[in-house]
Amino acid sequence: MTSDPADELIVGLRTVTATLAAAARSLDREPAPPPTERIPVTLLTGFLGSGKTTVLRHLLTADHGIRLTAVVNDLGPINVDAALLGSPDERLALTNGCACCTLGDELVESLLAAAGSEPPPEAIVVEASGGADAVAMAATVEAEPGLDLDGIVCVVDGERVEDQLAHPVLGRLVRRQIEAAHLVLLSKVDLLDPGSVAERVGYVADVAPGRQVVPIGGGIVEPAVVLGAALLGAALRPRSEGHRIDLATAAVPLPDPLDIERLTAWLTAPDRGLLRAKGWVLGSDGVTYELQLVGRRWALLASSDRREPALVLIAEQEPAVEEAGRALRSMT
Repeated sequence: MTSDPADELIVGLRTVTATLAAAARSLDREPAPPPTERIPVTLLTGFLGSGKTTVLRHLLTADHGIRLTAVVNDLGPINVDAALLGSPDERLALTNGCACCTLGDELVESLLAAAGSEPPPEAIVVEASGGADAVAMAATVEAEPGLDLDGIVCVVDGERVEDQLAHPVLGRLVRRQIEAAHLVLLSKVDLLDPGSVAERVGYVADVAPGRQVVPIGGGIVEPAVVLGAALLGAALRPRSEGHRIDLATAAVPLPDPLDIERLTAWLTAPDRGLLRAKGWVLGSDGVTYELQLVGRRWALLASSDRREPALVLIAEQEPAVEEAGRALRSMT
């Protein structure tokens, strides 16, 4: 399969744009000596609900002796993923839902802020939003002289990868994310029948021949495998077309207590029309719950954090988000 000329042009334009933006920013900064060391940056990508935050949480808490800083981008105005990670001292949050165009300046500013902290990090991990284009993000990182693209790691949902790749619209983004990666982590294999893991690895291998695919469960992966992924194999230029998928998102404030029985019944319904839902709700029992929904799988866990009750809802179409919001508000 040959590359699409239009895709080649888009990638080239993004690289040039990122380089020009970096040059413009440098004119506004005080002259500085050339960096003696470039800080390695790892891009952690993957579609909605693939398990990126779980992997990142493991990296931030694992006993590897590496001083890490995380930069987290999320869809919607509430950065739920950043809130679920560790101390604010070890991560920076980005919230605008797009990591391919307008995020460029904000991403670079956060990366430079992290690199300039004292003591500086030994590595930076950027968790991209589920709709991000890794090619554009990589171009942004590579344009900065003090940063070094250490690798692109794509987390793929082992339960849903076949359906995602077959989707007529979303499948193009999932395929492009896999193609752009140096390393692919096949997540949630602990939820699969052991005999089907090799089959799921095969789906990924068909998209990115020769790429290393590592099955993981619970987000646990050897940090040395993720940090320095570029050493494990060259990422090929994506063959699938470059494009932006506009997903419908909404932040739904839910300050009043919800009827947990009604919420559980709604979550158990066969089709809510949502790709993803995450955040916190206050139960009628006075308990704050963390809600995580990916496709048909969901979890409602009592949380010790007293977060402001609100949910981020993500779907392909606006009506599905609006209907879900109405259903949730009716449970108060």
